[in-house]
Amino acid sequence: MRPLSHYTAEQQSRLSTWLRVASIQVIFMDPPQHARLRSFLTRALAPEAIERLKSGIEALLSELLDTIPRGEAVDFIDTVARRFPALVIGEVLAIPRGDGERLFHWCDAFMDFFTAVPAPFELALEAQQAVIELIEYAKPIVAQRKSRPGGDLISLMLETEVEGAEITSEEVLAQCMLFLVAGYETMRNLLGNGLYTLLRYPAAMQQLRQDPALMRRAVAEVLRFQGPVQGITRVVAVPFELFGEKLEPGQALIVLAGSANRDPRHFREPDRFDVQRRFNAHLTFGAGPHTCVGNYLARLEAELVFSMLLARYRRIEMWDPRPPWAHTLLVRGLKSLNVVFD
Repeated sequence: MRPLSHYTAEQQSRLSTWLRVASIQVIFMDPPQHARLRSFLTRALAPEAIERLKSGIEALLSELLDTIPRGEAVDFIDTVARRFPALVIGEVLAIPRGDGERLFHWCDAFMDFFTAVPAPFELALEAQQAVIELIEYAKPIVAQRKSRPGGDLISLMLETEVEGAEITSEEVLAQCMLFLVAGYETMRNLLGNGLYTLLRYPAAMQQLRQDPALMRRAVAEVLRFQGPVQGITRVVAVPFELFGEKLEPGQALIVLAGSANRDPRHFREPDRFDVQRRFNAHLTFGAGPHTCVGNYLARLEAELVFSMLLARYRRIEMWDPRPPWAHTLLVRGLKSLNVVFD
């Protein structure tokens, strides 16, 4: 667990709960364990499973936008980009809506730790406490889904068999925690980055107003052009040489996906934001066995938000032309984005 490797042995021993839960999360696994757990998540997050939840997600978004005052500046990050992903996670996991603030608290504790490099030990303790609270909160929910399954992600994972084996309750809880982190911060930044980019390129926004069918391509272009994840960590598996550097097993590399997404050998006019771009094989969701398993849900959320904003408001205006960006290593997102909707 590299995020914890800079702590002393005594400090790491105090993070035993964190280590136990993270050790069975699919993102930190290699085959064959990785393939087994990913199979459970793949079925639960398949397009057809997410489509069944689409109407509920749309209703959540509509209710949220109803609370935004027209004609005055509001912080889009705080009012929509932060709240909507957490509400969607609650919908997908079938968590009661009234518990949204608790989700916000846990998500913020996780991300405060993940985005600080290296993270102070106090942040690690706060993140572990969030893990403990989330696990205790989710235990009765998982037990209930075992006896009364529904169409939510937890039920689908519990119902799936892979080569005759079922997923354990502890594994389900670990994936729920991972889903909460991955589905919150990246979506908050995707929505903020996306609206900011559309506001900077009003011609592109006008194209989408005239032809809403372009929205899927537009979201793909936001993911390439202004992606919420700029780098992906990988660990060297076998000795090899790269650009004259000898790499040994166990060393970590940061693959700069944000740079690859602007590669002129792959993308025509890579520094141009083009909502009609047809060939857009970006790396924002990763590649290979660890490709983001929730990518369909992420794209759907973004498509719904931008489509509903353009349909609902004739005027969307950026109040602050130079919004502040968060200072983090691999995650790119705005601290705030003051906008007027009318």
